[in-house]
Amino acid sequence: MDWLKANVFTLVTAVIAVYGAVLATLNYRHARLEKKRRLKVELSGGFLTYGPGMGTSLSEYQCLVTVSNPGHTSVTLRSVHLSAGKLSVHFPPDAGEARLPVEIQPGRGLKFWVAAKDVASGLAEEGMSGKVKLRAVASDGTGESFMSDGVEFDINDLK
Repeated sequence: MDWLKANVFTLVTAVIAVYGAVLATLNYRHARLEKKRRLKVELSGGFLTYGPGMGTSLSEYQCLVTVSNPGHTSVTLRSVHLSAGKLSVHFPPDAGEARLPVEIQPGRGLKFWVAAKDVASGLAEEGMSGKVKLRAVASDGTGESFMSDGVEFDINDLK
């Protein structure tokens, strides 16, 4: 007990120093993450609507890619493609809500689409068949790529 009384000042100082170091590290990591360019990429399937009143006509089934910017810095989106193993299906620059390349502001997002039938035909021409795992990939202006989760895609059902 005498040792504790004699060293209480030293112990309190050490606890405060450790607390300060942890807090400084957390602040540094947070500041770094705020400045980092990030894109969230999601792949889904669906239809586009056309005509007066929207919904008059439906497109053929589409591979839909949503690219959003959850960060605090604007990001230039250079390209969007679908990846199936070593094969890629690149989206044309005008296959979406904006022409590529495009700057995505923080908190904003864009959709891109390509006919699922065209994707299936292209993959089949390269020798693929059956069910494959597709991922959407978006590349920014610095060449960094951001990938969606994999989605099962049946080539035989869509050809």
